[in-house]
Amino acid sequence: MNTNLSLHRSLLTVSVLAGLAAAQQSIPTTTAAATTAALAAAGQDRTPIHTAAADFDVGYGIWGAGPNYKVSFHDGATFVPYLGSAYPRTQSLRWTTTSARVGALELRTKAPALRYDAFRAEYDLGGLVEAWDLRHDGVEQTFVIARRPASGGDLVIEGSLATALHARAGGAANTLQFVDDAGTPIIGFGAPTAIDAAGRKFAMTTHHENGTIALRLDQAALEQVVWPLTVDPLIGSLYSTSGAELGAVDMQRDSVGDHNVWLASERWVSATDADLFVRRIEDDGTGAVQIYTDISANWSTTGPSLGLHSAAARMVVAFARHDAGTGNRRVRVHEHARADLTLQVALIFIDTGNNNAWRPDLGNDLAIGAPQSLPLVFQREGIGAFGASSTSDIYGCLVDLAANTHGPLFAIGENAHEDHERPAIGMVTTTTQAWPVAWQVIGNDAASMHVEWDILLGRIDRNGVAAGQTTFNIGNTLHEMGPQICGTGVDVWVAYTSANVTQVGARPTTTTGVGIFTRRYAWSSGSFVLSSPANLIEASPDPRILLAGIDRDRTTQSHAMLQYRSTATHNVYWTLLGYRGAQVSSGTVWNAAAGEYAVSGAVAYDSSQDRFLLGYGKNQAIAISQIDTWEHPTAFPPTFGGIGCSAGQLSWVGTQLIGDNAGLRLQNIPAGSLCTVLAGIGTTNTVFFGAPPIQNGCWLLVPNTGALSLGFLPIALGPTAQWAFPLPESLPGMVVYFQGVHFDASNTEVLLTQRMSVPLVK
Repeated sequence: MNTNLSLHRSLLTVSVLAGLAAAQQSIPTTTAAATTAALAAAGQDRTPIHTAAADFDVGYGIWGAGPNYKVSFHDGATFVPYLGSAYPRTQSLRWTTTSARVGALELRTKAPALRYDAFRAEYDLGGLVEAWDLRHDGVEQTFVIARRPASGGDLVIEGSLATALHARAGGAANTLQFVDDAGTPIIGFGAPTAIDAAGRKFAMTTHHENGTIALRLDQAALEQVVWPLTVDPLIGSLYSTSGAELGAVDMQRDSVGDHNVWLASERWVSATDADLFVRRIEDDGTGAVQIYTDISANWSTTGPSLGLHSAAARMVVAFARHDAGTGNRRVRVHEHARADLTLQVALIFIDTGNNNAWRPDLGNDLAIGAPQSLPLVFQREGIGAFGASSTSDIYGCLVDLAANTHGPLFAIGENAHEDHERPAIGMVTTTTQAWPVAWQVIGNDAASMHVEWDILLGRIDRNGVAAGQTTFNIGNTLHEMGPQICGTGVDVWVAYTSANVTQVGARPTTTTGVGIFTRRYAWSSGSFVLSSPANLIEASPDPRILLAGIDRDRTTQSHAMLQYRSTATHNVYWTLLGYRGAQVSSGTVWNAAAGEYAVSGAVAYDSSQDRFLLGYGKNQAIAISQIDTWEHPTAFPPTFGGIGCSAGQLSWVGTQLIGDNAGLRLQNIPAGSLCTVLAGIGTTNTVFFGAPPIQNGCWLLVPNTGALSLGFLPIALGPTAQWAFPLPESLPGMVVYFQGVHFDASNTEVLLTQRMSVPLVK
């Protein structure tokens, strides 16, 4: 087969990039461990030929895909290039072999009989076999004639084409281009070559007329052939576009097993057709394997959400399917075993009756011994053709991972006078916790108190009961929109965008804001209570900010990572949040060059390596689903200095990360003795003589007055005392100094410890 033909490639090549990041001062790091070329070499940029269950009373079909195309085989071979969401309609080209003859002898003696394996489909036509091989750069079509025909003459293979595109001569001899109505090249047809069993190549001619292509090898060449003979054209995609080739991206990390990172992404064929791909990747960015795909052209698949059930050893992906024929939209779920690295396509169909449903979000369950069910929340619309109505509801159900079904639907946010949209759900880490759920709500009439978009926060328990709604910022002339949450139903961070009604109108349909706010809530007595004031994280003079993921640091329990992007600069940004939900540090994940832009992503905490994974889509020369890593900066450990006159020992409890809740411990002092700790941002060296009750010869090593003194911690009792030492997000990176101060056993004489120096980092 001809392996030397090359074609222009579309922007739809997908690579997965991840990497181990060295400890740095809050800088996101990318290691291009699994580039597009590496994926192509491993075959992981191709989707195996497969079929799946019907939906909307239509079949899935038989489909395979490459990085910039998909192809079906259930009704002849139909090639479909990925053109991006800015391209108005899906373009395709279907080939049907109508004749293959040598002289007057017809070789196509029977109707095509299809057989296929992972990356090759064959149609047995009787006297020849038509084959289609999925390659990185296009689909390779071949015709194999096993033995010398009993007739002489030219070999002519004819195929009819079904396409809305227009054929014209290509740039090289015997090649064709198929262009759209605007003259833009969409599909290329390579120059055919005949190759015999001895490896000799014979040039063929291509002729197109009235929707039929004829490939011809003259009799003189045919008489030289050592049989069998292979005829080898190549079909590939030529189109490049600045449209949204990649859409929504979601990501999760499973701390058990291998191929721990799960990445789901949309890929857009056109404005009317999106496909879904789910891959698993090793922690160093290598070993990408495709484990689920939905690429049928009979519906469009959008809005992926991944949820982990650790005890059941399963990851679940939920998404919405839109049927162009009926106009209906429904939510579907695929569950995948942790140990299974193969492509699987089984589904759970979420039964919403005649109601439309979309915008699904899955919770995470990290609890040991948890029941094998996972909560799913989604936005429910009315019946008939799908449309985002002004009376949307938020519903949920428990997905039963053991029985591969789902439990009864239950209402979370539902009111005939209101519109409830865009649900987001968090996680649980114990079997007694409930899942936090947030969504946005606006009133339709005077019966509702929500005159602009507000955020509601509630919980779902393991029985599928929703309770505890908390609303904030009612009637403040600001829209609060697009909530994203992390944490549990006991302790949850809420992030959202905000915009003034005068800037975006009375009822905006997007969540693009002029600012990002965060809040942290604790569950208390049946409702959520604000733990600290709302924090403004980012502000812009015009609506351009979109949230793109949040997750909690499950090691410190104090930090969370927020990712967002700008619709003006098209850059992706990160912000580290501290224990009050305020900003600790921030920076840029990706700077888009001219003509490049990002799409929505996700954040996942990697508990095994104490880092955050930042997933997002980059639409550039090659569209990429990318994963970057972010690690906390490394601090030097506490050190001790100076001369102490006490056997007491100071120690630091927790991390040295600003934004964390740390602590101090003073131990090995007399039982019942009064003690405290002196804190400062500078040092001193003053010896005491004749200054009772301080023991003669003791040294003051930390200032107790002046600008460098932070004061004394509250009085405690020995033999061991411990103090909480929260590190507010606004602190700069600095060194703080501590010295223990305590009485002797009789509480008559004061002793002082060595000085402990603690570097704090952010």
